[in-house]
Amino acid sequence: MKGIGVSPGVVAGRAVILIHRAQVLRYQIAPVRLNDELRRLDESRARTREQLVDIQGRVAQRRSELASLFDAQLLMLDDPMLLPRAADIVREQRVNAEWAVQQVFHEFSAVFAEVADPYLRERKGDVADLVGRLA
Repeated sequence: MKGIGVSPGVVAGRAVILIHRAQVLRYQIAPVRLNDELRRLDESRARTREQLVDIQGRVAQRRSELASLFDAQLLMLDDPMLLPRAADIVREQRVNAEWAVQQVFHEFSAVFAEVADPYLRERKGDVADLVGRLA
């Protein structure tokens, strides 16, 4: 990582990356591997659901009123515009699931960018977090 220091001097400590978006590579899937790729997408959904439920439970132990913040992401996992759309991309273009999910996120991002309401524009971050967990 590179950066520009904002204060003079030297310090040693733990660095925390607040936002990290990996570049997702696109690759073709052989027709015989298509069902395996779709299964990977479903497994990713299940794993993501487990992670979110676990996080929600840990948050509820400390601040129960904040736990419901994760309900939206859990609902997005079942939204037909997200993972079913990604599955369609996998089938139609015979590409890897990670890339298909990323493409759906780009489609969502374009819609959120056009929304005039600042609150709704901020929901793009919720989708980005969910996509990061799926990929």
